[in-house]
Amino acid sequence: MTLRTTLEIIPFGNEDNKYSIFRINIHNIETLRNEGFGNIYCKYKVELQKYNNETIQKFGRPEWETEEEFEIPEHNRRDGALSLVKKALDFLED
Repeated sequence: MTLRTTLEIIPFGNEDNKYSIFRINIHNIETLRNEGFGNIYCKYKVELQKYNNETIQKFGRPEWETEEEFEIPEHNRRDGALSLVKKALDFLED
């Protein structure tokens, strides 16, 4: 299963002119342990991808290009999706 977060720019709040700049794909790759009561710990693979606009795509580049990949070695699913995205963003910020 993949959790995806997309970052978009919306110039002056005009949705018609919005465009994507990055997306983060977080893939659950392994269940490490189940401690009961919803405390399931998993390992995740994270991909930061940048969007290549139509001009760049004309030169043979893909629509989305992976900039960075790493793993989150452990996350309790009970902590929720936003906590998982925060872990990915914290890693990218460092």
